[in-house]
Amino acid sequence: ALAARLEAAGATSVSLETLDVARVEAGVPAYGADMDEDTIPLEAGIEDRAISFTKGCYVGQETVARLHFRGHPNRTLRAVIGEGAPPTQAEVHGEDRAVGSISTLALIDDRWVGMAKLRREVEDGATVKVDGRPGTVAPFPLELQALA
Repeated sequence: ALAARLEAAGATSVSLETLDVARVEAGVPAYGADMDEDTIPLEAGIEDRAISFTKGCYVGQETVARLHFRGHPNRTLRAVIGEGAPPTQAEVHGEDRAVGSISTLALIDDRWVGMAKLRREVEDGATVKVDGRPGTVAPFPLELQALA
């Protein structure tokens, strides 16, 4: 019934791959792929829509509030953009060590875009290696035309 009403209103169905592309471009992590029960909301970039800094007590409040008001997470979710598709869960390397890993990949405009949890010292615009291939670090949401 809902699908018929949506189609009548002009909506079209899309594939899961298309939804993943939109999700990756927007920088929206998926539970089970890009984050799990051990992920701190500030690492995943979901604090604006997922937690409250004014609400009363909740599980994990002290850790989240301490990071928000006094510090920063050691890792954050950002994009790595490159040519040729590296495998899912591919390790990301900086100059001399591993700096994170890719959890979700999407093909966008003949490039691969990986959603990666990266160490905070890796700067936006930095060149990293994924499976031996170069990639560029970018913040979410993506403005892919500006990166071309």
